[in-house]
Amino acid sequence: MGLLDLLGKQPATPDWRTRALEDFSEYVFEHLRVLVAQHVALTSAHVVASAVEAAAAEEKAKSEGSSTDERKATIFQDAAVFARQEIDDGLPLTHAQMTVTLWSAFEDAIRTLVFDHLSNDAALWEHPEFARLKFSVQEFRALAKDALVLRVLDELERAHGLGLKTGMGRFATLLDVIGLGGPFERKVSDAVHEMVQVRHAIAHRRGRADQRLLTACPWLQSRFPAGERIKLTREDVDRYAYALLDVNQILFRRALGMRGDAADETTDTDGPAVA
Repeated sequence: MGLLDLLGKQPATPDWRTRALEDFSEYVFEHLRVLVAQHVALTSAHVVASAVEAAAAEEKAKSEGSSTDERKATIFQDAAVFARQEIDDGLPLTHAQMTVTLWSAFEDAIRTLVFDHLSNDAALWEHPEFARLKFSVQEFRALAKDALVLRVLDELERAHGLGLKTGMGRFATLLDVIGLGGPFERKVSDAVHEMVQVRHAIAHRRGRADQRLLTACPWLQSRFPAGERIKLTREDVDRYAYALLDVNQILFRRALGMRGDAADETTDTDGPAVA
């Protein structure tokens, strides 16, 4: 069952209004199914690791006098040790990779959503934000329609420093210009804020907690000491994924003109409330 089934999209609603959101929803659920399958595999994980170790021993037995075979045997042995450690730790690397993947997909979904709206609804170009952008006449004329929309998106992000903002604040201006801006529930924006900070540490700090992360998310200090490897749990990934799905559903409702429900309540979009 997709978003259309849950929210009752009207037949007259153009596909471009919600296509990016529907695609993202399917993408997230697909990856959550993969995550479930990986966790189910934990029940037989030690059997798998034992099989890898047996293969390593076999390769080592074949390696007499061959440096190539010896290297292959070492790789098998290292893989077995790594597999056991990853399993015993609860698949933290799998969860880290999933976090990075889901956030990248969400960023792309929002840009695609804005691109689709600007490409199909000429009235949106009357928004005051566009009058503030500076383009030369030559540049404007030289760009094809798709390239022009992408250029405008890039310029909006640059002009407002959106790349430097965190959480949903990163997308505030883009969503505003297509009429889908607004607040999100505090627990949702908090989870998105945390996800962005954790993703940054995974991608740019080799997966270790740094001062930036612990300052932005002080509640993580007891879990991830500075300099230590970030070990996300299945519960962390679920919380991040479902926060993105909550945002996705709210934007879907807004795209259908269904504002005013409880899901749209509360709070700013730039970060969490810190007690």
